[in-house]
Amino acid sequence: MLGDGASDFQTALDALVRNYARSGQSFLPHYDLVRKVHEMRCLYRIWSHQKFFYQGSGPCLDELPGQIRQSLKRIAISRMKTREVDVLAQFRKALDSGLKPEERLPIWACMMQFILMYRSLFDLNQSEDLRGDPLQIRTVTTNLFSNLVVMCEISFGKKKPEAIADDGNPATGPIKRELNADFRRVESRRDEFYQSCSNDPRSCRLDHLLGVLLAGTQRGATRSGARAPKRARR
Repeated sequence: MLGDGASDFQTALDALVRNYARSGQSFLPHYDLVRKVHEMRCLYRIWSHQKFFYQGSGPCLDELPGQIRQSLKRIAISRMKTREVDVLAQFRKALDSGLKPEERLPIWACMMQFILMYRSLFDLNQSEDLRGDPLQIRTVTTNLFSNLVVMCEISFGKKKPEAIADDGNPATGPIKRELNADFRRVESRRDEFYQSCSNDPRSCRLDHLLGVLLAGTQRGATRSGARAPKRARR
């Protein structure tokens, strides 16, 4: 996750969530939730990865034996199931209680990580022989993805996530400024990602739903009085 050299929306989001979840930053809103989502993302990367290597006695890396690799994947998916239930419940609780301005960024980032994870899982299920009924996996994944997109549009379509307010505290100010820089990188790639998913005919069939989120960002950008494009108006 740190060294693949990519500069896309997913990579920028990974960096934001990872840096938010660093130890010693429990003063940040919804810090515990972000840590759980970051762990979920790492577990998903382990589970979905095909090859693992280790440093043996020689100078070259050796591939991890298949039996050990499968055991590692079973551990990952078991922890993922527990984390998934917990995180989805926290999403509902946070949204039901209403979001303060400082809570919008962490909740939005966490929801987007889950949306992208389900999108990736759906796409992976089309090309690989995953354990379980493929139709059931597609159905469950589609439902979770769709519900989260709707929740994200309702929560952030008119009120976009905001940068973290810097209160001038010398102990926390540098951390907040670094996270805001991460957030700006995410924002710079967000709409382009939504647009490419909505317009690319090769994209998986869930991607057309992301057009709803694109319209929401366009709607938010026109609240200053400019006329919204037709596709963003209701």
